[in-house]
Amino acid sequence: MRIATFVAVGAAALVTALPVHADPPVVRYDHSVFVDVNPCTGLEHTVTIDSTIYEPVNGVSRSTSTITTDSGFSGTSAAEISVFHGAFSILNDMISNPETGQRIHVHAVFIDDRVTDFSETCIPVGQT
Repeated sequence: MRIATFVAVGAAALVTALPVHADPPVVRYDHSVFVDVNPCTGLEHTVTIDSTIYEPVNGVSRSTSTITTDSGFSGTSAAEISVFHGAFSILNDMISNPETGQRIHVHAVFIDDRVTDFSETCIPVGQT
């Protein structure tokens, strides 16, 4: 009978336990500007990335970004950064140029803030 009472009290404690509240994430902002080669034209263009990064005390960081180029491409990005033996992130973004209908697919893998794999692919008008 004592074991049943102990189990009942334990179950009631689990059901009525207050939820655990984590500290709010640290929010930081990043503004990056660099020159890159437009994979659709082969010409240089300036890329601007404005990011908001949400860094929890423990766990997975998240970021949202706006990407624009001086050649008319724009888009948004969302990334998650997993911390396990260092920071690891995979980025798959699509930016588009509404005037030409072209799109650029950007794929990047980052480990410990270093690019370990990167590709940019032009997607011509009418292709998916």
